[in-house]
Amino acid sequence: MTGKIVQVLGPVIDVDFTDYLPEINEALETVYTFDGKEQKLVLEVA
Repeated sequence: MTGKIVQVLGPVIDVDFTDYLPEINEALETVYTFDGKEQKLVLEVA
């Protein structure tokens, strides 16, 4: 499953999925780089 983060409003993250809609309470994982270190962030669908 691949989505695109379109907006961040405080603790709320809006993610757009073109071909899949995740279930409530499903975990979404994203990887980003900060200060040269790769970090994993886990989000919960609500």
